[in-house]
Formats: sequence, C-alpha cells, structure tokens
Amino acid sequence: MHVGRYQLVRKLATGGMAEVFLAKVAGPGGFEKTLVLKRILPHLVEDASFVEMFLEEARLVAQLNHPHIVQIFDFGEAEGSYFLAMELIDGPNLRRWQRQAASRGRPLAPNICAKVVALAAEGLAYAHDFADPGTGQPLGLIHRDVSPDNILVSRQGAVKVVDFGIAKVAGQKHRTQTGIVKGKVAYMPPEQCQADPLDRRVDVYALGVVLYELLTGRLPFEGATELAMMQAIVSRPPVPVSRHRADVPSALQAIISTALEKDREKRYPDCRALQAALERFVLSTGEPVGAYQIAQSVEQVVEERGTATPAPITNREAERTAPSGPAREKRAEVKDAAVFEQTTQQRPHKNVGATRGKKLVPAAVAGAVLLVAGGGYALLGRAPSGPDMPELARAPADGVGTKPTQGAPPVSSDLKPAQVAEAAPPPTEPSAPEEDGDLLAPISGNTVSTERKDGSARAMKGTVEFRIRPYAVVYLDGKKLGETPLGIIDVPEGNHTITAVNSRLGKRVTRSFEVKAGTANVFKLNLTQE
Repeated sequence: MHVGRYQLVRKLATGGMAEVFLAKVAGPGGFEKTLVLKRILPHLVEDASFVEMFLEEARLVAQLNHPHIVQIFDFGEAEGSYFLAMELIDGPNLRRWQRQAASRGRPLAPNICAKVVALAAEGLAYAHDFADPGTGQPLGLIHRDVSPDNILVSRQGAVKVVDFGIAKVAGQKHRTQTGIVKGKVAYMPPEQCQADPLDRRVDVYALGVVLYELLTGRLPFEGATELAMMQAIVSRPPVPVSRHRADVPSALQAIISTALEKDREKRYPDCRALQAALERFVLSTGEPVGAYQIAQSVEQVVEERGTATPAPITNREAERTAPSGPAREKRAEVKDAAVFEQTTQQRPHKNVGATRGKKLVPAAVAGAVLLVAGGGYALLGRAPSGPDMPELARAPADGVGTKPTQGAPPVSSDLKPAQVAEAAPPPTEPSAPEEDGDLLAPISGNTVSTERKDGSARAMKGTVEFRIRPYAVVYLDGKKLGETPLGIIDVPEGNHTITAVNSRLGKRVTRSFEVKAGTANVFKLNLTQE
C-alpha cells in the first residue's frame, strides 16, 4: 500500500487522531530510506479545526532544522488525507532510559544527565530564537510540553526534542483560548498552572524537572491529583534532590534549584543560559562527555542490536478541556511521545534472570503524536512468563484510589480559575515501585501472540486494542502484557480474562472479554470510574 510516494511497511498504531506507519521511500539506483509516516484519520479530515492544527504543525516544525530537534521530511495530501513523514529514531526516550537504568541498579551518571539536558536546552533555545525566514521576525515559539517522554537519546548518542504539538507561536492563527492550561501538570511552572501569560522560561522550568527526574526517578512535587500537584507547584518548595540521591554534586543541585524557581525572574532567563550552566558543570567534573559517552550509557541499558523495527506508537486523544476547581476535576488521558527500538538477535540479560533462549520483545511505548511526534521510546525487556499479579500498594488516605471528585484538596487562593487541558497523572510513581520487579515487556502488534488455554497455536485469532484510562499494567489470562499504552496484539478467539492494575489509584479490575476471530476488538476501561 502506498500513501503518495511512500510505501507503507506496517501499521504501528491507530490512535484518537491519526494512524502511524513504518514507511519507506525509494528512488533511483536502489536508493531507499526508512521513516515514520503519520496520517490523519479519515473521519477527522472533515474537522476543520483539527486539520488547521495539523497544518499549523506542519508549517511550523518543517522549518526547524537543528541536530537536537526531530526532523520533518515531508508533508502532503494523498487519498483525501494529510500526512507527515518524520525521522525514525533508534533509541529510548529519557523516561524509559532512566527507568531501565534504575531497574538494573545502574543509575545514570550526573555528568551524563547534565550533558543530555544541556543538548536538549540547545535545541529548545534554537526553537525559541527561530525567526520567520521570509520576514526575519522571531516567531516567539514556546514548546510548553517538555518532559522526559519528549526528549530522545539514540544509540549513537544524539539527543532529540520531539512533539511540538501544543507549541505556542506568537500571532499564530490557531490560538489557545484564554484560561486554558495545556501540557503535563508535573512539568508546569507556577505561572502555567495559574494560566498566566507564558514565555520561554516555561521550557527552562520543565527542563529543570526533567533533569531532577533523570537523576532521581522522582518528581520535585507530588500530588494525588492534578489539582493537588498544581497546588504544590505553586505554594511548596521542591523536595531536595539529595533526599532521593546523595551522590548528586551540590553544584548540579544548585542548577536545578535555579531552574525550578517559582519566581521566573529568578530562573535562568532562557535555555541558552541553562545550557551554559550545565556545560560548565560538566567541564568541572573533569570527565569529557560527548556523543560517545552518551551512546555508551545508552548501550549499557539497551544492549541488543538488530534490524530496525519500530515499537508501536499510540496517539494522544484530541485535546479536551474541563473546568478546574474543588467541585470538578477530571483525570486525563494525555500520553506522551514515542520512539522506535530495534528488535534483536536476542540474548537474555543475566542481571534480570532471563533464561537461555527466552525471547525478548520490544517494550511498548507511551505515544503521543498529537501534532508532531518524531519519536518516543522503547526498551527491550523479558517476555512475560505469567507471574502472579502483584498486590496493590495501599492507597494513601488523601484521595488516591477514590474517584477524582473525591478527596480533592481545596483550591489554593493562589490558583486562578482556569480550564485545565486534561493531563496525565504524574508519570513516575514516587510512593511505590512499579507493579513488579521485571522489566516491562509490552507486546508489539505483529510480533507476539497469546495461545489459547487448550494449547492450539493455530487457533483463529482477532486483534485486541487496549484503551484503559488513565493507564494500567495489563494481564491477559494471568500473563503480564505490560503497561499501557500497548500495541495492537493478536489473541486467539474465545473468552479471555483481562485484569488491569493501577497501584497509584489503588485499583485492580478484572473483566471477561470475548475475542472474535478476524475482528478488530477493543477493550475499554476507565479506572477512575470503577
């Protein structure tokens, strides 16, 4: 199948807004390039507002040309639908990189973390300063959605910023409505939480949170709900880095503290200033850090090599807004950017107890190709072998495990009335480890299937897509598939038992689900309503 001049190799995923493919483009003399193609879903072609947002993204991001920003190669229209052709990245995003390093008892070195964030700051500084090529006027671009999911690191040591989908441009046609807060709450500075006018220091603050999380695996502010977290961001001091990790040099802790200043006038004035501070710190350690050292750090976590095959991506649902306040607070499904990993000539990781010959599969990735996503993450983990489902962590008394409207703290007087674009729950779990100690191994659509209980490997199968809010670790017939979002998987026809576990909410829900052969089956569950 072709879309314009691009041959579609396989579908990676279908989300609420677009479908994403691994694609190739061929040319004379045997030329061939592999890339990612994102196409608007047919029913959204009639949505003028969404199409305008998509076009705006294409116009904006196609102009950005920097080694630390994922590239857009092409934009076009074919068969009545618009598409973007994007760079394929071979490596994890920062969240997955950090989590897998921690799971192996090898926390990332402070100088490596500082260098990676410095390079991301360089890419963002370029975007902030980018001027219209025709007029020479600065566009005033702000990313507004910087997070560990939207910064990628490749096996070659390259660092890339992705997902400018909700980027704000001064004077842009498609404006954010007054009082709308967009982005992931955990990475928002106080002024964004309060719906104040924003400037480039929003991204400086977010990079400070990213660096904090990359070093510690935790967030500087915690809250059971988005509103509680916003209150903490506005009114409480961040938890010191040293409380979570004692070996982080005080000079680096001071840089993080400056980036996280509540008063933006006390923060670094822009990403270039933050980059300079981080580069000075790296030099002060006496250990050179470049692409080679970053690549080595990545290889320590992602050791296998093979032919490039992307892990699945899912798309962020169309942005919806809801009023904020004590009487109403809605949890959100905002999933984050995705990257592509290699399938391998696999060998087990001795340090995770894999047995000889046990197959490794690419881990599924949280995806967000809202308006631009060039990448995301995937790491290789052990294939699920059916461990017992974990006991849920005890839910704290401050509202976790209750419906979102229950246990919500009173609104701080510092918080202005604002509509909050539905945002993901905090991506890290500071109060409890992940649901078990195994490396997560979600299933890639065309690579893994589940046999029937009767052992018939040739049974007729259907596909299953899991749509679980806000997220969960999924078990199929007692076997762990991994944490959502998962790719579309093949499952034998018949009745199956699906269990969704979310320790943050204190929820474990089991459902019987019938899979029909030859059919695209969708399992839907909203844990906040259970």
